[in-house]
Amino acid sequence: MRLSAAPRIVIDHLPKAGLNISLGRTARAYHLKGLAFAEECLATARHAAPWDL
Repeated sequence: MRLSAAPRIVIDHLPKAGLNISLGRTARAYHLKGLAFAEECLATARHAAPWDL
């Protein structure tokens, strides 16, 4: 799936995330937000007509 088919774009800031965001104190929130975004994209793609993608 192309990112251009994403239902929305969100820029988020995680305070005190540190240099390696996927390993720090905010890692859980970071990964859960990424998974939620991917799930939203899949749900949107399932309900969209083929010509809408």
